Amino acid sequence: MEQLNAVLEAAREKEWEHKKFLAAIKGIDLDQGAEKVDKVQEIKDRIAAEQSGLSPDEYEWKQAGLGFEPDEEE
Repeated sequence: MEQLNAVLEAAREKEWEHKKFLAAIKGIDLDQGAEKVDKVQEIKDRIAAEQSGLSPDEYEWKQAGLGFEPDEEE
């Protein structure tokens, strides 16, 4: 099973590199695009947390379906 996973991962990596190459020919940096998507998602999550009255940490835990217990202040 480990070997099959390794082959699959190598095939995915090869396909990703091929797509990056084709995009680079067109002047598109796929790695830079991923960073922008992450930043936009971060902003959306922060706004949603604010609108729901939760802290960003509480909102993140809630989205993951996990409970959240804030640190107790002494």
